[in-house]
Amino acid sequence: MEPQELRMLGIDFSLQSDEELSSVDHIPILNKFIKIRSISLTYNYLSGHDKELNLINSLKSLPNLCKLNLSGNILRNNACMYVSSSLRELVLGNTYPSIESLSRIGQICGKSLLKLKLSDNGMENKLSGLHDLLSKSEALISLDLAGNQLTTPRTTRRLLQALQPVEPTLETLILSHNMFKEPERETIIAEMSKFSCLKELILGPYLPDLRMSDDLNKNERKLMSEECGRPDIYLGYAFVV
Repeated sequence: MEPQELRMLGIDFSLQSDEELSSVDHIPILNKFIKIRSISLTYNYLSGHDKELNLINSLKSLPNLCKLNLSGNILRNNACMYVSSSLRELVLGNTYPSIESLSRIGQICGKSLLKLKLSDNGMENKLSGLHDLLSKSEALISLDLAGNQLTTPRTTRRLLQALQPVEPTLETLILSHNMFKEPERETIIAEMSKFSCLKELILGPYLPDLRMSDDLNKNERKLMSEECGRPDIYLGYAFVV
């Protein structure tokens, strides 16, 4: 296949240690892949280092790039450096983006972004950045905030405030592995039931081997109807695969 015909590219777990960051030659200059739509660069010790500028510039030069997965790279303030305005799906699990970087991501790709994954990022102290990002998001339909230590009543209130800008578009919200207590869970259900487009709310643990049976699905739908009057919303206690 000619490079310009490639549509998907995965270069994951390619660096073995941060000492190897002195050379990212194993990651090709990507601007030759002009039709590429999806790139995965997980767990490569990327951090926004100067030596990654060729890679960063290549990513931003791809006109058709729709999905970018950078999970497992500790990017902090530099997470926004890799993002381009064409992205429709961005995966930043376990990257620990800063408040400033979250805000900047919204400015860069908020208009185009449909799906955003920010799991396992310790977001309890970064909800202002999340709010800034979501305030710029005009079409977001799916948001994954699993495993972010969003447990306290105060954090729950700030989370719900941060989510308000995407009320007109959000269809799926994943909040599993945040260990909500019963009062916070009830508050989330009540508030999210007001989101007009919401179809799926996942509050429970992450159990990838569990497939909900039809009967359990019906029971959960009934529960959602009883709790908030929205039988059209699927309320899950596991991540359905």
